[in-house]
Amino acid sequence: MSTKKVFKKRNIISVENKDISKSKTSVKPFLNKGKKRFSHEATNTTEPPIKKNNPNLEPLGERTHGETSKTDKVKESNRRFKQKSKKQIAYEREKRANIIVAPKLKERIGVKVLDNEDDKVPHCPHGPCLLFEKPFSRESSNIDVSYSCAVYRSDKCDYNLDIIDWNKIKDEYIPPERKCDPFEYGQAAKSYKELSEQGKEIFFCETCWKCFNKHACPMIGPINYDLLNNPLEFLVNAIQENEGEAQYWFKDETHEIIYNGIKKGDFDGLLCIGTPTVFQKLRTRMRCFLLDVDERFKYFFEADEFAQFSMLVNYFYDPKGKEQLENFFKETRRLLILCDPPFAVFISTLQKSIDKLKLLFKEKSEYDDKEVYQMFVLPIFVGKHLRDVQMLDYKVTYSNHRVFSNPDRTIVRLFTDVEQTNFELPEPYYRFCSECSRYVVSTNEHCDVCEKCPSMDGFTYKHCFTCERCVKPKYKHCKRCKCCHLPGRCNLRS
Repeated sequence: MSTKKVFKKRNIISVENKDISKSKTSVKPFLNKGKKRFSHEATNTTEPPIKKNNPNLEPLGERTHGETSKTDKVKESNRRFKQKSKKQIAYEREKRANIIVAPKLKERIGVKVLDNEDDKVPHCPHGPCLLFEKPFSRESSNIDVSYSCAVYRSDKCDYNLDIIDWNKIKDEYIPPERKCDPFEYGQAAKSYKELSEQGKEIFFCETCWKCFNKHACPMIGPINYDLLNNPLEFLVNAIQENEGEAQYWFKDETHEIIYNGIKKGDFDGLLCIGTPTVFQKLRTRMRCFLLDVDERFKYFFEADEFAQFSMLVNYFYDPKGKEQLENFFKETRRLLILCDPPFAVFISTLQKSIDKLKLLFKEKSEYDDKEVYQMFVLPIFVGKHLRDVQMLDYKVTYSNHRVFSNPDRTIVRLFTDVEQTNFELPEPYYRFCSECSRYVVSTNEHCDVCEKCPSMDGFTYKHCFTCERCVKPKYKHCKRCKCCHLPGRCNLRS
């Protein structure tokens, strides 16, 4: 057959067009991305031989780049399978089997706490449970009603009892009895005195939470008696490492703000719920009583000033703890209840528990002119759901919190029904507004139309005459939505 010449991009390639089907050794050249590529037999070079099964050696019409071998298919399928976690795989298997997977309670998606008219409820290892109503899944309209732990709403306590199962065993159920040895209260100070008489160095055991001579357990020390009266000063890391009882301590400025407000309000009793640092700082200045779910505090405080308590169900783990609190109420005329609950608390449930404590105080106090007030420490978006309280502009900071230790970043505030004129905030960060008769953040400007300092987050709000209220500075009035909101956040569909 005749010889042809092929021209492409100034490169001349001479190819002898022979019958490929007849010649097994002849190879048709392949041009890849403008580059010339020759077979080893067509060139007289010293390059290494071409590997077998090279697709470039096959005719263009017979190449199989789009197809994959069986081994490649297995590798590819294994790769796709490994990219999914075991949790995702289990979820997909259950979904294929038409099993509805319930979300974790801590996600709080459609979770409600139901009113339980019956005083008899099941108990988990952490005390009485709450009755929750929650959907089985985000897509499902089916509702699950069951009892769960009132202290831990996470994997820390996985107790769950369906309401149907509870009704079957309700009549025969007997709540467990909890006994607390009175010797355990103030045990740390008692052990310290006994060991100090021996003239040895005294250490505090992080495992047993008692005072010992140095031994194999992780120890803190040596400690002295003054440090033992302020246990939170050296037990911050020990308590914070425990996920369930992890706590955050107020800064000293917060303690002084609260104490000055208590002093001006003429309070003679302070009930601290979940605020051990305030209790520790003020217990030498006034009469205080601490309620906390962390039982480890009983090793440092006496029975007449501490009781282990579950705030959402108003439950005393030690029956004698309630008696000690009643004795505290008897001698109190003007009481302030200070509560620092978890940020994810159910407000309605917490308020009911506080109301029970108020009623108990009014029943036990021996004074005719007795009064009780309340103060909550909560984020802005949670505290606004409280009733009968007003928010102070003071920005609460914590000494051991990564974000809320900075006053410019904290979102925690004080919500109270105490007169705000009792709380004097430091200048120049705060200023006194004569029209509102209270201290506010310096950037919280007074609005003559609304007749108040409207800002809740510290920014300077602007007044919208259409909405007839003050809004955040980034908000703009939307004619379609008929309200002010961030740009591009319309609720109406086009």
